[in-house]
Amino acid sequence: MNYKKLISAFGREILKQFRANEIKYPTPAWPGLPNRELINELYYHVGKLQAAEKAGNLEQMQENCGDIGAIAIMFMDNNKLL
Repeated sequence: MNYKKLISAFGREILKQFRANEIKYPTPAWPGLPNRELINELYYHVGKLQAAEKAGNLEQMQENCGDIGAIAIMFMDNNKLL
């Protein structure tokens, strides 16, 4: 298994989601957000991923996975885990 290739592709999707959010929020919106709010966002996006999977919508599944990865990075950053 080529993990570097997988991580690179996933990283590109995460960056795409960060850039999409930059349009909505000119500065990073997560510093200082409570952990509970970020965890709720994870649950929300996992629900969206489940709906996309049920519908067979690959494009939406890809986007939701990128969102989940981006939120996980925000959580780790807020908790000084990176």
